[in-house]
Amino acid sequence: MAGSGHKKFYWDSCVYLAWLNQEQNKKDFLPDIDEILKENAEHKAVIITSQITIIEVLEASLDESQRDKLSEALNRSWNVLYDVDWPIARKAHDIRAAYQNDPATKKTPSTPDAIHMATAALLQVDEMHTFDGGGKRGFSILAQDGHAFVDKIRICKPKAINRPLPGI
Repeated sequence: MAGSGHKKFYWDSCVYLAWLNQEQNKKDFLPDIDEILKENAEHKAVIITSQITIIEVLEASLDESQRDKLSEALNRSWNVLYDVDWPIARKAHDIRAAYQNDPATKKTPSTPDAIHMATAALLQVDEMHTFDGGGKRGFSILAQDGHAFVDKIRICKPKAINRPLPGI
């Protein structure tokens, strides 16, 4: 699969949902998502996600064409669906426990969010892409960028390899 020089991205379910639904509040990032998918199809970038992502995305009301589009993207050889195995489960537990036991931390990630962060950290991705800024739960995955509890991985909104970051 990917050798040196190929970027490895982890995609949270909200990235897939933004792309499938062409969410207008994320329109500045849709070209980046499309570009990363193009790079993925051309074997220039690897996209990794958890099997949990499929469950989260399919909970949304997708029509048949959106489900087909998702299936096509996920079935590419350079799009890796990663199982929740023992190392991922243990890392997710450790992440949640670290936040719960830190007196400076006010929020704890949900189990699915911890699984996403654990998968990204253990697979040593270059960037974890998400739009999760906390919402109703209040725990922001984006705010964990570079945090020691998630092995200092880069967590950011999607940005293609050769595109400048759009205004936020």
